[in-house]
Amino acid sequence: MAELLVKAVDAVGASGMRYLRGHPVVVMDDGHPWGAEERLPKFALFKFPSVTADRLTKYLADDTDPSLGITVPTIRRKWQIRWADLPLAARNTIKASGGLTILVPAFGYTGPFDYTWTQVKAYFHNNVTGSDETADIT
Repeated sequence: MAELLVKAVDAVGASGMRYLRGHPVVVMDDGHPWGAEERLPKFALFKFPSVTADRLTKYLADDTDPSLGITVPTIRRKWQIRWADLPLAARNTIKASGGLTILVPAFGYTGPFDYTWTQVKAYFHNNVTGSDETADIT
């Protein structure tokens, strides 16, 4: 299971780069020993049973501005979960449990889950293109 750590509040990092609510921070395989601070109110965990962490790394990409001639991030993350637009039930589940478990049927998981990837992928927003995710996790 991959676990995607997501900012639950806006914050400024030590480098001065801003993490905004809904920015993915890191993805780890199931069983990672998250620290005491890596939970609500600062973070939420989006769990993807039976999906390996490498399949979610695209959501960690920083945005860069090629017009500068160098790759300097202009925003912290290219992708952001549209947190305020999540269904109220999803936001309540995050408040109650600290995150969501998201089923990706192609990977064969049959245990409990909160939502399917089909239900939530449109809340993953690409800040560069201005479009929401339409792709499946493969």
